[in-house]
Amino acid sequence: IRDIIHQTDDVRSTYSQSGSGIKIGVISDGVDNIALSKSTGDLPAGVTVLSNSVGGDEGTAMLEIIHDMVPSASLYFHTGFPNAVAFNLAVDNLIAAGVNIIVDDLGFLDQPYFEDGTIASHVASVLASNNIVYVSSAGNDAEEHYQGIFNDNGSGWHDFSAGLNQVLVASVPNGGVITPILQWNDSFGSSGNDYDLFLYNQTSGALLSASVDEQNGNDKPFEATSFTNTSGSTVIV
Repeated sequence: IRDIIHQTDDVRSTYSQSGSGIKIGVISDGVDNIALSKSTGDLPAGVTVLSNSVGGDEGTAMLEIIHDMVPSASLYFHTGFPNAVAFNLAVDNLIAAGVNIIVDDLGFLDQPYFEDGTIASHVASVLASNNIVYVSSAGNDAEEHYQGIFNDNGSGWHDFSAGLNQVLVASVPNGGVITPILQWNDSFGSSGNDYDLFLYNQTSGALLSASVDEQNGNDKPFEATSFTNTSGSTVIV
């Protein structure tokens, strides 16, 4: 389906271009079941796995999609988890392997939202010194994201609805985990606006978790907390 959507089938048939001579590197979680994909013909035998230290199979799926579109391209994989250091190492190792294109589908919510962090800055430097194409997923968290201007509801709390008497809500099933993260547009390392993050049960009003790190001028504009629902029933937060 993606082959048709991107019209890469037309490129192959009309221009006889199928990726020959191109090396494509994928950065994702893992390729645990790559052997099965090779045995079914969904991937060629010659995929180069530089690292699969974390595990998973989103990398396998991405490689299969790319192979469908450019079946003659040489494929490489490197895990990019668990942190920014590992991600930047993946970029460097793929460059050292001679790839022409790098594709990733990872996101790190502790990276700055309003400025370039260590990952974005590193990728920018790599692009400036290497003739490659870099493609990154931009929509993985589109429906899990809120952005707005701070609106004091009169007591120092942020009114997410900007006066429309609405709130952000999420349904957390029994055994589920929710991890709210707050950032604001101060520079990382120099925030003096001290915001805190609280997570409440919308039904009972009970405080479920909180993040109250201090920002006093030399801190990250960042708060994060987490709640695991062990109540036996769904909790609305």
